[in-house]
Amino acid sequence: MKRSYDLVLILRPDLPDEDDTQKKERIEKFVGDGVSVSEITPLGRKQLAYEIAKKREGVYWKTRLTSDRPIRVADLEKQLALGQDILRYLLTAKQ
Repeated sequence: MKRSYDLVLILRPDLPDEDDTQKKERIEKFVGDGVSVSEITPLGRKQLAYEIAKKREGVYWKTRLTSDRPIRVADLEKQLALGQDILRYLLTAKQ
């Protein structure tokens, strides 16, 4: 049974623009093996409500992840927290 997850990322605003293939590769690098990125929706650059890592803006991406097995959320969160390009993230499981 495939499991679906939504992942919203807020990335540093000073990153270079990328095409969808590069975005997908970058996100797959963060989420690890056994998880595929099925959809990427850029939500654009937005002003943050408060400063994060000395940044007042962030680039928002919404992604849909699919996996044949449950994602080890703690491991994924650790990987996302170590990413220097990621200011914040939100991972939710779809029912």
